Amino acid sequence: MRAAVPASVLAVALVSGCGAPAAAASPFPPRPADLEVSRLPACEAVDARSSVELGILERTPDPIGQGANNCVLHGVGGQFWLLRIQPGIPADRYVPGHPDRLGERTGFTGQRITTVEGYGAIENAAQAPPTNYTCTVVVDADPDTSFLVTYEVNSPAARSRAVGSHAEGCDRATRVAAMVIAAARARS
Repeated sequence: MRAAVPASVLAVALVSGCGAPAAAASPFPPRPADLEVSRLPACEAVDARSSVELGILERTPDPIGQGANNCVLHGVGGQFWLLRIQPGIPADRYVPGHPDRLGERTGFTGQRITTVEGYGAIENAAQAPPTNYTCTVVVDADPDTSFLVTYEVNSPAARSRAVGSHAEGCDRATRVAAMVIAAARARS
C-alpha cells in the first residue's frame, strides 16, 4: 500500500532544486565538519532502530519521480517526514535576505536560525499548514549542500482541528535531522 504524499511536500520537492546558488556570507555558525550527505541515500538515512522509535511504517523514495535524492517516511497516526538531500543548494538560500532565496517559492514563513548537532539550520513554517505541527528544518551540511526535513501530520483528526504546536513539529523534524547527521558521520 502506497500512502498519499500531501501537496505541501510536493511543493517543497518541486521548487527546492531550482536556480543556482549566489555567493553570500553564511548566517550559520561554523560547521563541526563538512557532512558528505550527498552520498547518503535519503531512504537509508534513518536506521532500523530509529525507524521503530519513530513509528515508521513505510518509506517512499523519490515520491514525485524527479530522480531526486528524497524520501517520505510514513509513520503511525498520519505522521510523515520528507527528507530531501540537496547537492548544489546551500542552506543559506532559505534565509530571508538571500538574493536567490528559495523560501518564498516554497511558501515558508516564520524562519528561525538554530542548530542541529552543531550544524547551522533554519526552521521554517508553511504559510498555510494543514496542522500546526508542520515544520521544515534545512541543515547547513557543507558549503554547497543542504538537506531538509519536513514534518507534518496528515490524518482526518489532524485536518479537522488545529493540533499540537509549530515547536513540537520542529522538534520532530530536528530529531530526524539529527539522525541524518549521525548516518552521514557513520559513512565517512
